[in-house]
Amino acid sequence: MGLELNELPFIAQGHSYPLEEGMTVAVEPKIVFPGEGAVGIENTAVVTKNGYKILTPIEQKIFHI
Repeated sequence: MGLELNELPFIAQGHSYPLEEGMTVAVEPKIVFPGEGAVGIENTAVVTKNGYKILTPIEQKIFHI
């Protein structure tokens, strides 16, 4: 959807960017386990007139491994 690894807009402390209809965003929550590694998931969504639509074509559930 973009050309760079991290592009504007992004949500972070100290930053405020408006989200507008038609924008595509990646939602990437991550957690780091010091000394062990990290894990994260990513969903791509498009901002709509009334909210958002997930574009990632995968079932939204928790996988136990």
